[in-house]
Amino acid sequence: MLEALDLLERDGIKINALRIKAFPFGKEIAAFCEDHDTLFVVEQNRDAQMRSLLMTEIDVPGGKLIRALNYDGMPMTAAFVRGAVLKEVRPAKAAAE
Repeated sequence: MLEALDLLERDGIKINALRIKAFPFGKEIAAFCEDHDTLFVVEQNRDAQMRSLLMTEIDVPGGKLIRALNYDGMPMTAAFVRGAVLKEVRPAKAAAE
């Protein structure tokens, strides 16, 4: 994930990141979600289970949660994360790459 953050920073995009390591969620997860207007939920799961848990367990509005799903059986790469973010924040640049 740090490599993806570095790539995005080179593109002029600064984002905060939080890695969720356990469920049920601690208070810091709810605070992070409340403090940010847009949340990219990066998952290796077709059904976006983490996104669903955030919505049902700590009432994060679905509109804040942007899916970045990688479920092709291959390890997730920094380039995938970068592309998912760029697709949302700079659609024209993402389409050109």
